[in-house]
Amino acid sequence: SIYIKKMDFLYKPKHTLIKKIHQLSKTDLNLVLDKEYSVKGWIRETRSQYNHLFIKMYDGSHVLPLQLIFDDKTLELRKKVEPYAHIGACLEVRGTIVKSPAKGQLIEMIVSNCKIVGHVTDPDTYLPSAKNLPLEHVRREQHLRAKFRTYGSIYRIRSYLMKRVQEFFDLNDCLHLDPNTLVSSDAEGAGETLTVTTLLKEDDITKIPTILNSTKIDYTKDLFGNSTAASLTVSSQLQLEALCAGMSRVYTTNKSYRAEKSKTKRHLCEFTHVEAELAFTGLTDLMDFCEDLLTFCIKGVLKDCRDDLDALGTFHAKGIVQKLESLVKERFARITYDEAIDLIEIHEKQIKEKYGSELTEIPKWGQDLGTYCERFIAEEIFKKPVCVHHFPKDMKSFYMKQCEPYTVELKNGAKETRQCCESLDILCPTVGEIFGASVREENYEKLLLEMTQRKMDIKPYWWYLDLRKNGSTPTAGFGMGFCRLVTLLTSGFEAGNIRDSTPFVVASDDLRY
Repeated sequence: SIYIKKMDFLYKPKHTLIKKIHQLSKTDLNLVLDKEYSVKGWIRETRSQYNHLFIKMYDGSHVLPLQLIFDDKTLELRKKVEPYAHIGACLEVRGTIVKSPAKGQLIEMIVSNCKIVGHVTDPDTYLPSAKNLPLEHVRREQHLRAKFRTYGSIYRIRSYLMKRVQEFFDLNDCLHLDPNTLVSSDAEGAGETLTVTTLLKEDDITKIPTILNSTKIDYTKDLFGNSTAASLTVSSQLQLEALCAGMSRVYTTNKSYRAEKSKTKRHLCEFTHVEAELAFTGLTDLMDFCEDLLTFCIKGVLKDCRDDLDALGTFHAKGIVQKLESLVKERFARITYDEAIDLIEIHEKQIKEKYGSELTEIPKWGQDLGTYCERFIAEEIFKKPVCVHHFPKDMKSFYMKQCEPYTVELKNGAKETRQCCESLDILCPTVGEIFGASVREENYEKLLLEMTQRKMDIKPYWWYLDLRKNGSTPTAGFGMGFCRLVTLLTSGFEAGNIRDSTPFVVASDDLRY
């Protein structure tokens, strides 16, 4: 085999993860009983009873802690440890695993040796010591979030989901290629970019170079020497299209950056963006692929993350298991944008009653559906994920393949010509849109005409247009908000906050927001 077996690794920790001990005990209790282990982690709970000290210890590898017991045989050790055994303190422990007589746990450890590695300076004010803290309060203390049960479960599910996503792409023969995120053009053509420059490093506006006889910044003096500013990418899609034109199926798990001022529970300026580009793929196949990916992820979490889901269901997300099971019980609904608008019109009264003042206006044909209408369609009408396809071309990006115009008769008897594109969004309960996808325009003349009509600067896209001149390849692709996926799978029936699904957010001196 070309693969190195784990036994050949140089890295061999001298302590065992709590997760491994729990897994072995579930497989066969005799594998761990009366065996001695060394574990390292932090105190979650402490309790004294007669001549015994009980400590619940966690190391982040598993939702269940390991109960440590200091019995009357280790009285001297207990006297040394107990004064410093505060919640959050870091420990090194050695002991023997025994069967637990208590409910809710299969095993516990009889301690033979213990060392306090990291003390808690002020146990009375240390945040992890507090009981029943609301998530809104913990959310502000980002450096401490991993020490709380709820965040521990969310982060473990997030880690698992990334492996699951990569497994899905591997099963579908997609290559994992991450393009650069420093770019000179905006993939969306929307101008929502974050500029990257070294011209401000002296923090003195008088030293910023400008173009002769102009107040415009001279970016040729910047690090990259371009005539325009470099920016952080809003999407890796265009580069993936170039890779796809020679590699057939590619994907990335890059970060994307968007200078949106929105502070809703579902928006971030920086987020993990799962994007894929598939050669020789049409709209129906693209819908199937997206549905397969989402279903694959949900079923995987239900199967492999049940302990963490149960923990979330106890405190943070009531009914989370039942919710996820309902999402994959049957095929996703598929409706056109026209049908979505008709449904919104039919249910306008119910939508306004449900969302009240939060809803600014009911969308008409040609307008974005909006978060609340998206959620209503998924949560109330279909009660499952919904694929909405064939959006109006003018509300979507320049690169989407256009359909033939068609004529409709309006209620007032007038006729209206409409044109859509081969696009789709997948809407989910609680989070709204989670996928945005389309077939790409492969015809050079049509693409150039659309960019010209939108008055786009063609120069930065010369290479993108060049892909259509020789060996033009029909492609289709999508972007999935990975943080929204994590939110969907950890938030229960109420709309979760995407900031809980992201380990650190917002570049701020004190990490508050």
